[in-house]
Amino acid sequence: MDPVPMRAIKDGGTRRASTPRHSQMTANQPSAVVFTHMGGLSKPQFTRLELEKKYTGFFQSYLLNNDLRKIKTVYCYIDRGIRQYLHEFTTKRTLNIHPRLLEDDTERINILQGIEEKVRAQNHAGHAWPQFVYVGLHQLSGLFRRMIEVD
Repeated sequence: MDPVPMRAIKDGGTRRASTPRHSQMTANQPSAVVFTHMGGLSKPQFTRLELEKKYTGFFQSYLLNNDLRKIKTVYCYIDRGIRQYLHEFTTKRTLNIHPRLLEDDTERINILQGIEEKVRAQNHAGHAWPQFVYVGLHQLSGLFRRMIEVD
């Protein structure tokens, strides 16, 4: 059975993404997947304006560049939460994830989603490909939990 794709949502959870019907799949449909690291979010303090200046061009490049029209999904990895968690894990030897780390990650993802939505609206690219899937500590914590349960 094929896995059902998941899409990140603003509260840090996921929802099932709609999958195209066979009749909707054509050679013109985008099919490439990109994984990218959002390293600019590692800074502990930032303003929304700083991030908007930094990432508006990022979203425009994917949404408005015709050379990139074959990209269906861009996975955006936000590593600040996992870096902080690994630091706490190595110094305190705890598997518990502090809620502050989840809140910080969720805030960063919400800001990115807001910038994406603004760029889409300003450029009339509402439902244009690609879709952006944000991966942070909240999404990875579920994976960690499942890996521990297997053992």
